[in-house]
Amino acid sequence: MNTPQTKPSQPLRFALLATLFLLLGFSARAATYYVQTAANGGSDAAGRTGSITQPWLTVAYAASQVTTAGNTISIGQGTFAESTYINLAAGVSLSGQGYNKTIITTTATSGLNTVEYLVKMHSASIVSGNQNISYIRFDGKNKIVRQAIEINRRSDVTINSILV
Repeated sequence: MNTPQTKPSQPLRFALLATLFLLLGFSARAATYYVQTAANGGSDAAGRTGSITQPWLTVAYAASQVTTAGNTISIGQGTFAESTYINLAAGVSLSGQGYNKTIITTTATSGLNTVEYLVKMHSASIVSGNQNISYIRFDGKNKIVRQAIEINRRSDVTINSILV
């Protein structure tokens, strides 16, 4: 006996399509990118991906490459001497291995090389950063750096287990 097949109603088809789009949208996952010292394979050379097997060398370079909200830059153990500030995009988080293991400092020496901040978190208008900075020590090199982190026009920024 054959049973007649019926097409789903218009609202049911819409609900099924909407569910499919939602599921596809949530399948995009946040990524983690890695920074390591040169001794541990870090390099800012062209073609490096920032993956665990091809980590970058400087946090500033990683921040210039990782700009999608929800992503994290994982910084390995060691001292990372930055030649410029780290310009952190809204929604991108920084995570070290512990404030006694991950240290961010500057290559500036003194005088005219005074650095305003190590991490800059600025937005053109007020936005929810929905991001965090954790498990890092910021070394201002005896006041060469005026501020460890500057946040401007961002809310929802969590700072956890930081030593300045």
